[in-house]
Amino acid sequence: SSDVCSSDLVDKDPKSKSAASPTANTRAATPAATFWVQVAAFRQKTDAINSSAALGMQGIIAQVQEGGPAGWRVRVGPFDSRPDAREMLDRLTDQGLSPTIVEQK
Repeated sequence: SSDVCSSDLVDKDPKSKSAASPTANTRAATPAATFWVQVAAFRQKTDAINSSAALGMQGIIAQVQEGGPAGWRVRVGPFDSRPDAREMLDRLTDQGLSPTIVEQK
C-alpha cells in the first residue's frame, strides 16, 4: 500500500506556474498567420450567397465576407497552414473553379 499524502502531489514551487504564463501570453499576442481559400468575389451580396450555398451543397462550408472594391468575397477556411489551404485549393480547382490562397496576419 502507498502512503502518499495529497499535499505531496501539489506543486509547491510558485515560480513554475508564473514562468509558464508569459510564454502563453506572448503566443496569444502574436498569433500565426491564417490562410483562406478565396473562391470568388462578387459585387452583389446575393451572388456571393448563392455561390456559398452551391459550395455548401458539395459539403464545403464557405463564408461570405464583405470587403474591398469587389464587394463580397466567398472564402473557405480559415486554415492554420498553407499546406492545409492548398489541399482545399486543389479540391476546388478539380471542380473547375479558380480559387486563390489568401494569407491573413
